[in-house]
Amino acid sequence: VTTQSYLIAFLALVLIEAMLRPVFGAAVAATTIFGIWLAPPLHFYMVSDPSTSHATSMAIGALFVALWWRWRERDDRRTWFLLGLIAGLMVVVRPQDGALLLLPLGDRLLRRSWSRLKPIVHLAWGPFLCGGLQLGVWLAMYGHDLFRIVFRQTNLVRPTPHFFDLLFTSRHGLFTWTPILALAAAGWLLWLRRDVRAAAMALSAFALAVYVNSLMQDWWGASSFGQRRLLGLSVLFAWGLAEALTFV
Repeated sequence: VTTQSYLIAFLALVLIEAMLRPVFGAAVAATTIFGIWLAPPLHFYMVSDPSTSHATSMAIGALFVALWWRWRERDDRRTWFLLGLIAGLMVVVRPQDGALLLLPLGDRLLRRSWSRLKPIVHLAWGPFLCGGLQLGVWLAMYGHDLFRIVFRQTNLVRPTPHFFDLLFTSRHGLFTWTPILALAAAGWLLWLRRDVRAAAMALSAFALAVYVNSLMQDWWGASSFGQRRLLGLSVLFAWGLAEALTFV
């Protein structure tokens, strides 16, 4: 498991670099990847605690966004069904990463054309099938006790979100522990000039992910090294960082 986590995250970094290079050039793409890789907490969960799901979460999130970026203009059923299966796997690994689904959903909705919305229906089958399969496995394991166990173990119990605490507190705050990600977030504003739909959806996905994670009882991530629960958004941070480096 530990070797697999390192390899899959490394391959995801290669994939992100390949996505950035045609837009920003080889130098910016390589610098961005080293920045994302060496900044906490990704490097930590690749080499020091690879038995957790965080490296896998980062890799599947990167695969989903990279394929959506490549296929976003296609309308065929097979392409969007495959993308949906990857999305389903992404959500099963870490449900909070479902915020990334806002990218294809918002991108299509903002086109204001019913014919361009049809792929969303094909996309939805993936999370539905993967989620149903996971639910079936849990029911087979726990039976009627499943929902009682989920209710007892869930961390989503806070009625008030700790949105800004999750970002700025010294207790594993995202920007406090990883300042380079603040530069990446600023880069999303620059991205608006290049592609307003994609940038707006990236900002929305980030806000939704922060909100959901801030509702958790241990919104700081317990014994986390940095804000580990947002590693699934690494591909978005990479794009923002590349925009910021280009501007500088």
